[in-house]
Amino acid sequence: MSTQPFWLGWRHCIALIVAVIAVVVTFSNYRPQLKRSDVGSNYLFDMRNLSTSSLETLNWSDSVSINGLVEVRVPKVVVNSVAMTWKALQWNLITLAESYPFLQDVLLINKTKDRAVFVTQNEIDIGGMLHMVDESHVEVVKVIEEISFLEFINELLFANTRSYFYSTNFRVIEGIAKLENDTSWRLLQINETDHESPPPSLSILFPYSALQARYSEYHTMRIQIQGTCIYTLISPNFSKHLNPYPSIHLSNKQSQINFYDQNNTVKNVHFISKIVNPGEILYIPPYWYVHSETQHQLSLTLDVLSVSKEHLLLQNIWHMQLPFKNDTISTKNGRIVSAQVYLMHLLSRLHGFESPKRYSKLLYKTRYSKLYFENSLFMQSAHNKFQCLRDTPTAHADIVRRLDSKYIESTAQYAADLIQNNDFITSSIKWLFIGDYVEHVGRWAMGSPDETVLFIRECFQFDHKIDVIIEEPGPNMLKLDNFQQVN
Repeated sequence: MSTQPFWLGWRHCIALIVAVIAVVVTFSNYRPQLKRSDVGSNYLFDMRNLSTSSLETLNWSDSVSINGLVEVRVPKVVVNSVAMTWKALQWNLITLAESYPFLQDVLLINKTKDRAVFVTQNEIDIGGMLHMVDESHVEVVKVIEEISFLEFINELLFANTRSYFYSTNFRVIEGIAKLENDTSWRLLQINETDHESPPPSLSILFPYSALQARYSEYHTMRIQIQGTCIYTLISPNFSKHLNPYPSIHLSNKQSQINFYDQNNTVKNVHFISKIVNPGEILYIPPYWYVHSETQHQLSLTLDVLSVSKEHLLLQNIWHMQLPFKNDTISTKNGRIVSAQVYLMHLLSRLHGFESPKRYSKLLYKTRYSKLYFENSLFMQSAHNKFQCLRDTPTAHADIVRRLDSKYIESTAQYAADLIQNNDFITSSIKWLFIGDYVEHVGRWAMGSPDETVLFIRECFQFDHKIDVIIEEPGPNMLKLDNFQQVN
């Protein structure tokens, strides 16, 4: 977000004067009500038929360190915390708007139902999936490039018809509005690694709104500053049942399931829920999904993020160079076969699934089936045109012969060792990561994010893994010459 000037043009001044009059009349000395309410019938989505439990609450004390709190990777709510003394809990939003007059990239939904559900779009590299084949189950989110903070507050008058969500780098606001003494967020950073963490994020969610269930690779200490919010957390163990968006989709790291849609059934998933009040801190472990829901008041939160050990270990694989020579990847067919062979070697060294064919079916079912229907015209037409060179076995075999087998073997072994030999990383997190990695390699091979689903569907049609041959004590070696496709 860019730094905003204090000098404003005359058009901005007129807009501000009008907004100030409307806001002051309606929201004189406005603060969200800090009314507490019970869980149960107050939930906007029906939890009665879901497996739920209450989130554990801990009292803050000097004897419990932040690092000790997160060691077991279980979400908790900390009460009577250091945040209870923050000046931020007494912020007056109108006063804050005087020193920070404009907001950028605010999300808006014109509500057609009782509440708005925000499925946000992340900033990923160009080439991500820019659309979905089926958008019927997602509300249209409009991005407002700039709005005055006072107008934003005034929009609370229309919270029944319009909903807003704003999130930004808190360090920018902290510097411009001189809020350095209003929080002590640096005390909540987790020193699990020596890597620098991203800046904290300040978020405002309007009443009767929700944020789609989403996860982050980071440790998150979420401080509830104003308003109350219902948080529902879901372990990564249930990720397969939440239909996460593909990692190459702009809405990655979020569930595709709208929990408010009665037509959606969520089975085999356990939910942990808690109402969090101002001054309380919610700890969200890495890769845990969290669904956020407001009721009659807005929610203002501060997320303090810290790099997790899981994220750091798996990042080593992202930074590896793919084991291909330039002459074999100069054509699209060369890239497709190279990626197919490498991923077959990697998948053959991993445990947890019987065959590459079954793995590809499960990856399609959990991530793509709601976006690309099996019987859709796109999928049927694409299947007839693309079969991952099964229809040209001679060309496929020629590319395989030109691959650098030792390079592929060593890279696959290294990646497999990083994934499997870290017992600290749970199998569910490994499942998420492997799916992401396969998708990104597939996108590179196909040259198009929307064709990645075809690579996943067509390039792993093997009922068995590649045989592992142990020539002498030591690492398993895979024979590239034994790789043949099944027609």
